[in-house]
Amino acid sequence: QSLKILTQALRHAIVQRGVAQISVPNDIQKAFLDAESCERETCQTNFNILPDETDIQKAIALIDESKKPVILAGWGAFGEGEMLLRFAEKIKAPIVTTFRAKGILPDENKWLIGILGNVGSPSTRKTVTESDLLITLGVGFSKQTHVPTHKALVQVEIDPLKIGKIPFSVALWGNCSLVLPKLVDAVKMKKNDFVLKEIAEMKKK
Repeated sequence: QSLKILTQALRHAIVQRGVAQISVPNDIQKAFLDAESCERETCQTNFNILPDETDIQKAIALIDESKKPVILAGWGAFGEGEMLLRFAEKIKAPIVTTFRAKGILPDENKWLIGILGNVGSPSTRKTVTESDLLITLGVGFSKQTHVPTHKALVQVEIDPLKIGKIPFSVALWGNCSLVLPKLVDAVKMKKNDFVLKEIAEMKKK
């Protein structure tokens, strides 16, 4: 059963995007393994998901209509720093992160304000509160983050159980790595050039 248990653990780690632990008793570790009697399970490795095109267009329309959008990047967007920057530059949106996603961009990046939540700064909270649209990318909505619940929200999330944890305007079920490029390519370029100056002043304070 050892090979079967191992593939089960791998599947859980991949699907749940976390850690799977296998505990092996000492007497089992010393036991002889007959490879021919081992069973295994097939482990799916491709979990690429794209939302419905209609929902993508709804999200694009909301983003284009917004005057003060803010991007909240979570762990699900980690590794997408370059695309995240292109998105922020195109829609002129400040970037804030969850605590877990700290490091998705260097702290000194001109579009990044900081962490939203218990360990975040007042300026980060103020920026999110005053936004007219919040775009969450792979955010788990933990109690430590305190994401506002009464705000226009575009949620990008691969875990369907996390979709709707707070009310959304449009939910895009899919990988941030696949959804984000579609949004970046389709949204209109905004001309709010004062945003970078505001971010710089907040970070200076």
